[in-house]
Amino acid sequence: MNGNKPFLHKPAEFRSRFTQRIAEHSRVAYLPLPKSDLLVLMVIDEMLVTADALKLKNSVFQQLKSNADHAGTIHSSGLDDIEVWRLKKTPGKLSVPDVAFQVWEARKLLGKNSPMASHIAPNHVLVASPNYHSCPFGPPEVPPSGIGTPGLGDGGDVHVTVIDSGFVTGGPIDGRVCYDFGYWFTRDTTAPGGYAWVQEPMVYPNTANPLDQNDDCELDALVGHANFVAGVIAQGCPTATIDIVSHNGSFVENDSGGVPDTPITTEASVAKSLYDVLTRPNPPDLVNVGFAFPTLPVNAKLGLPNGPPSWSFRSVLDRTKDSRTLIVAPAGNQNTTVKQYPAAMHETFPNRVIGVGSVHRHDNGFVKSHFSNHGGWVACCTSGEDVVSAFVTWSGPTEEAETSGPDTGTRPKKDFQDWAMWDGTSFAAPKVVAAIAKRMSAPAGIVAGVPASPLAAWNGVKQGKPSPADLNMGILLGALPPT
Repeated sequence: MNGNKPFLHKPAEFRSRFTQRIAEHSRVAYLPLPKSDLLVLMVIDEMLVTADALKLKNSVFQQLKSNADHAGTIHSSGLDDIEVWRLKKTPGKLSVPDVAFQVWEARKLLGKNSPMASHIAPNHVLVASPNYHSCPFGPPEVPPSGIGTPGLGDGGDVHVTVIDSGFVTGGPIDGRVCYDFGYWFTRDTTAPGGYAWVQEPMVYPNTANPLDQNDDCELDALVGHANFVAGVIAQGCPTATIDIVSHNGSFVENDSGGVPDTPITTEASVAKSLYDVLTRPNPPDLVNVGFAFPTLPVNAKLGLPNGPPSWSFRSVLDRTKDSRTLIVAPAGNQNTTVKQYPAAMHETFPNRVIGVGSVHRHDNGFVKSHFSNHGGWVACCTSGEDVVSAFVTWSGPTEEAETSGPDTGTRPKKDFQDWAMWDGTSFAAPKVVAAIAKRMSAPAGIVAGVPASPLAAWNGVKQGKPSPADLNMGILLGALPPT
């Protein structure tokens, strides 16, 4: 199903107007996964294909190549580069997303056991939207009165990069972070294939208010998400130096109205940002990737919701195998065991990727947060509820995450003064980042004046912690600060 054709039905995942706008975008296709509360979102006309596969005489890849334009390369390592190709036309099926049909047909022709079947995938759309892909569960709330202003520290030797959405200036985190922006594709007739990577703007053309870019008098759903995550890290480890790579394309509006020509945050664009961060001359010790997305199953018609591991993230990790940087990611908020990426890369890269679920204290112990995803692919869990962190100043309604009963179109007014309280695995993950960073910089973690490696610090953080079988979320870290 896709936005330039009538909806066959509107799934339960459309709990917010924001989520529905994403699915209705003319360049987004979506597929409800059977037996789950999930959608797979994809760019309707973009494919991820390995450069080596395109050299083969296989008719599938040759057909794709003749029916598409080269749009960009995620990384150029000289080892089976991953390329993005934009289809010139799509099959036009109504029952499934056009791009999904193209993938299924290609995999069917290749055969399910063919090694080349893993060399073709859709370019998934990544949205850090409420109770949906990634990671707040519900809207931000005004903190209760009486909570003191959190301290954000001054930074230090341990370096953390946050790859996320929704960063805006003008809040309390400004003095603690450096920031940059992620990528999106734009038409460029001078570039090979007619497309080029460009960096996203903070505020899109023809918009006046970065907090309300679609001019509906409501705080946009993702505004302040990256600010909030960075604030959690700064509170938990005041000596961490933090930089943010923000993919603000998650503010996407339908091209036919609202914000025109808005970038879409995709798997390819976030993977490219991660690759660039990991291959810097001085890469960070830790990266917090604030997205969680399911991948397209090889055959969703059979009711098998788990798709293959994110091909682009796996490729980036393979190409940076000597990196000591640890990647931490939220497990997502759909209360499902369906694997979400990049968190589920922990299964393949247990010493490189940490997926984080959420718990809350109950009686004398901890129970799973009702929204948290779970399963053997989740490495650890900590409290992701009622987290207070840096936000924006805004007085008015916000885009709510869910509606109970008919949507009347009205939203309660909220008065944010630089700080907010929020729930989600999005805010459990940076607590783990902060705990690792704090251990690296603590006296016990410094040897001969040099901080411990991120992996050594992580092993120290989790040492002796239980793995309760009933939680099904790996190591229980309890309630890490900030609380």
